[in-house]
Amino acid sequence: MNQTAAAHSEEIRRSYFRWPQRRDPRWVMIGIHTTFNILGQTVLGFAILPSQIACAVLCCSGWDMLFHRTFYGKWIIPKSGLITGLGMALLLRGPGFYPFLFAGTLSIASKHLLKIRGKHIWNPSTFGIAAALLWVPGTTFISAQWGRSAAIVWVILNLGMLIMYRVRRFDVVITFSAAYFLSWLAWVLTNGYGLNDYGLWRAYNLAMTPAALIFTFFMITDPRTSPATRPGRIIYCVATAILAVWFNVNGQPGLFYALFIVLCFVPLLDWLLVGRSLRSYLPRLRRHDTPQAAT
Repeated sequence: MNQTAAAHSEEIRRSYFRWPQRRDPRWVMIGIHTTFNILGQTVLGFAILPSQIACAVLCCSGWDMLFHRTFYGKWIIPKSGLITGLGMALLLRGPGFYPFLFAGTLSIASKHLLKIRGKHIWNPSTFGIAAALLWVPGTTFISAQWGRSAAIVWVILNLGMLIMYRVRRFDVVITFSAAYFLSWLAWVLTNGYGLNDYGLWRAYNLAMTPAALIFTFFMITDPRTSPATRPGRIIYCVATAILAVWFNVNGQPGLFYALFIVLCFVPLLDWLLVGRSLRSYLPRLRRHDTPQAAT
């Protein structure tokens, strides 16, 4: 039994996404996040100072380099730290520098210290932002900063599809978008709206915001923390969507809190689903399929 468990654990470890040596998609992600931050400062008027952006980026990058040096004995270009810091600058708002230092430190620490079978449990940005929203007074997530411009939605969709092509997580985008829309539609129908054009339009406006698109393309799709199997990713997306709507209707930043909770169960999904079929959970079927000895 121990040998079987060890072999299964090794199979799970091999199934985890690993960044390719060539054409590393993290460079594309860095370019996209940098573009969004430039648009936020020049066109969209994001309520964040350039010094706060620099604080988030330097904090995450510095910790990423230090942890790599400490644990692996080498200095690196902190690509993951840059992505985390730039993403935090897009999503987190708070007074002064402390929220960004707090969230940045916890984000990178969670990546290097909180692991199961060599895979970090939480997307670093999700962990740090959720922790800051819970524990740092004055910290907020402002989803309305993107506005409702069709041009911004077009930019997000195109850049999002570009990164999805590189990391192969189209199934997550499709499943989460559908589940999030249907979850909002269920809430709309239970709150006095009918299944008509207005009800559908109301659900669409609640689900397909620019902030939700950013989350869909650049957070829930993280290939290093999302489940390794397609059935696992379907469960992961549906659970996140339902929880996110529940938190939102109760006045909380639902997307972050929902993803934070669901990511806790991804190692369990991998353990149950990697390398196993439905037949392995149905012993009766296996028994019927086994040839009986001749009598």
